[in-house]
Amino acid sequence: MTVTEIIENLPKLTLQEKFALSDALDADGAIAADNDAWDRQIHEDMKSGRLDFLFAEADAAHARGETEEWP
Repeated sequence: MTVTEIIENLPKLTLQEKFALSDALDADGAIAADNDAWDRQIHEDMKSGRLDFLFAEADAAHARGETEEWP
């Protein structure tokens, strides 16, 4: 089965099957390792200034009144 086929069939899974799939994916620790790598990359990008343009866009949107308070 391909990844595309798996994704297409996700809506057909029962809630219990979805939990079992989630547990299986998490069992080997690969997801946690990927999340840790993602977090490290974001922090590196933030420190290096690569994300400054996003902060500038957010500040500009806020100044234009296009943002809402976080709940």
